[in-house]
Amino acid sequence: MIGALSQKTYGFRLKAFKPKITFRFEVGNFTVKTAQNSKELRKALELRHKVFYQEILNKSRLFRIDIDKFDFIADHIIIIDNKTQNVVGTYRVIASNFSDKFYSETEFDISSIKLLKATKIEIGRASVHKDYRSGTTIALLWKGIAYYANLVGAKYVFGCSSVQTENLLEIVLAYKYLKQFENKMVIPLPDFRIKNFENYVKTLDAVNMDVNSLKAFVPSLIQSYLKAGAVICGEPAFDKHFKCVDFITLLDADHLNNSFNRRFKS
Repeated sequence: MIGALSQKTYGFRLKAFKPKITFRFEVGNFTVKTAQNSKELRKALELRHKVFYQEILNKSRLFRIDIDKFDFIADHIIIIDNKTQNVVGTYRVIASNFSDKFYSETEFDISSIKLLKATKIEIGRASVHKDYRSGTTIALLWKGIAYYANLVGAKYVFGCSSVQTENLLEIVLAYKYLKQFENKMVIPLPDFRIKNFENYVKTLDAVNMDVNSLKAFVPSLIQSYLKAGAVICGEPAFDKHFKCVDFITLLDADHLNNSFNRRFKS
């Protein structure tokens, strides 16, 4: 976040931004591309500020942008409404081709993922303007991610996926549903672990309930990851700043299921 950067450093680094990967294509009334310059990046950061700060936290940050040190080692996939030229959707992408540091490491021990012998991309900071939150916009973002993954030769796509709640019962219920997609590869760092989380899970496991009925506690974005063949890599980390829990999702890009291929890569 920008509090970690001085105003002078922020301004210099934003002006000096250059993409690692460049692409652009149009679908209907929208353009999908990587941000090419500081102006386009700023629009993406302003959208993130609207979503993460104004909508979720009901507050505002300096410069009215959401920014941290990872934004300058990343590429930023953006969706532009061609009618208004506004950025209406964005994803941050960090490729292992260009960086050995990832945002997920601030919350999790992801050493097992980093040891995977292939190119990896971390995706995160997914943001869509409230007037464009539809299956179409999410599909365009995923089409951009698939295009980017192909350009860098990525085999794995991973990242933090948020459940926007601080309610412990809701967190455990979401995890109970997600356990059926679990492959325990990571653990939260000590400062992000939920105390006695395993005990809460065991207590709930003793209760007879229809696991599929708990799907309502899982955001649609995570559900779309699961439909694409993703796994959940273990228990969540608690993000005090954004008042949510994060799960690490991991997707093998070589084993995308048929529905993902039809919807997002055609």
